Amino acid sequence: NMLNNRCYILSSYFEKPSAEFFNSIKDENIPIICADGGQKIAKEFNLNVLITIGDFDSSSSLNPNNVVYPSEKNITDTEACIIYAKEQGFENITILGGLGGRADHSLGNLGLLSKYSVDLIDTNNHVRYLENESISVIKGNYTYLSIIPYGCKDITVWIKGVKYPLSNHTLSFNETLCISNEIEDNSANIRIQGSALIIESND
Repeated sequence: NMLNNRCYILSSYFEKPSAEFFNSIKDENIPIICADGGQKIAKEFNLNVLITIGDFDSSSSLNPNNVVYPSEKNITDTEACIIYAKEQGFENITILGGLGGRADHSLGNLGLLSKYSVDLIDTNNHVRYLENESISVIKGNYTYLSIIPYGCKDITVWIKGVKYPLSNHTLSFNETLCISNEIEDNSANIRIQGSALIIESND
């Protein structure tokens, strides 16, 4: 059962949280692990939380089941949550939030996508990491589809089913050519040589 190995990690920071977003999360009945301050968001939207993990520097521990890490640890609360989730046997892990707010945390969270093969969603974005592989991205509720080289100076991109298709195109990490493409068919097919972030987003 795919649900059995899926979980969400609710980050301490969530930009523009909405009841609509969190109600859709609730409806899925997927276990939620909170990173420290994420428990405030969970409380506000009445989410069913499996456990909260953190040093509780940004919030006090509301629950006796919480796992407390020392604040001098060499990983963030979000990373500690991912390690815990993996130890519990969860394989399909999605971070909720974690973008916007502090730039260091945003970039750190994007780094976790490549380190642990997790993806990230918030109200306006779905971010995933791709390395030397192909994926099909179904046209869903997002307006834009962007490809940003990540961890590589240059990548080679093939993309079809979109407004601006590319074939065997070399894309450099400091170019913005592949920002704000749009899916025109039922899905977009993307192939990457190298590594990149694939971002679906809305304004």
